[in-house]
Amino acid sequence: MRAAMLSRLGVASAGDDADYALVKALFGFLHATKAPFEQVMFDLYSGSARLEKALQGPAAVHYAHVAFAPLKGALAQFDAALSAQATHPYFRQDAPVTLLYPEIERLWHAIDEKDDWSLFEAKLEEIEMVRGAYGFQSPFVIPDAAKP
Repeated sequence: MRAAMLSRLGVASAGDDADYALVKALFGFLHATKAPFEQVMFDLYSGSARLEKALQGPAAVHYAHVAFAPLKGALAQFDAALSAQATHPYFRQDAPVTLLYPEIERLWHAIDEKDDWSLFEAKLEEIEMVRGAYGFQSPFVIPDAAKP
């Protein structure tokens, strides 16, 4: 879990003790504030580098909570991972791309009621942007011979 959290935050390991302290502070903050997980991971991507933007963003009220101090202190010990792409256009947005249940219902409603796939196709484009921002390889590789 430690490696997964560091990867999602786009930070390099600072050693076992610091890594575990960061993960503990992160989950302590999330529990105390009920801040939206995806927003926090988005805001804190690449460590303290994007902190000023986060403090003025949609989750600002959560970062004003006393429970943020240990997380902020822990995060200060970390450098951005070499693979972190904090300058990617995705991270210029105010909020992360999500696919929560109400949105799934909205996408399905458009398809079911109107045979309108445009929202679904737009969501796939957003997901592709996220994939690129985090440097994930696409699980779907179309062989050149199969391409139109």
